[in-house]
Parts: sequence; C-alpha cells; structure tokens
Amino acid sequence: MISYKIENNGIIEVVFTGNITSKDIIDWLSEFSNVPNLPQKINLLYDLKNACLLIDMIKLIQITKKTEEATSKFERVRTVFLINESERSTYSTLFSFLDVNGKTTRKLFTDLAKAQQWLLKDDN
Repeated sequence: MISYKIENNGIIEVVFTGNITSKDIIDWLSEFSNVPNLPQKINLLYDLKNACLLIDMIKLIQITKKTEEATSKFERVRTVFLINESERSTYSTLFSFLDVNGKTTRKLFTDLAKAQQWLLKDDN
C-alpha cells in the first residue's frame, strides 16, 4: 500500500507498506501528478522502512521515466528515501543506476530527523 500526506512543513510524506510492485508506484505517480496547488519546489520523503519493493531494473527504468513525467512541471524536486540501515548498500546500488538531472536530487537516510532537515535546507 502507498499512502501520502502533506505535512505542515510542506514535506510530502509518502509511506510504502508491505509488498510494492512497479504498478503500485506508477499508479501513485499518476495520482501525484494530479495533486493541485503544490509549490514549484517540492520536498518528497519516501518512507520505505516497512516495504518490500518487488521491482527489477527494467521496471525501475520505467518508474524513473514516469517520475520525470510526474515532476516535470516543478522547478526543483528534492527527494529522500528513508530506509533501514541494513538495506543501505542495496538501495545505494539500485539508485546509482538512475539518471541525474539538474532539478532533481535524491538522498538515502536512515534517520527521519536528518532526512527532514536536509529536505528543508535552503536552496543556496
């Protein structure tokens, strides 16, 4: 299951729970792209601590393309993936295959407070 809420500090917190397929993520991205009145600089926090991602590399590439489409209207996208320490190397390897562009930054964190602090830092 994927659920989300917009926190008072402007962070969009997306919580993944249980088995998550590429279809689940693509459906979430379609829903997200239609959320009205979002700021031009968005901060996304994906909580993956209680999720099992059932995704292969081909599906990851499709998800990346869908993510680019869903976030194309934004000026800046800052994304945090909150993970368990035991999964750090797996996610680091997985995300190293993703394209990097000038408006999107991604980081892995195991600590919620540090993740939020990074998301809310100044753009300067």
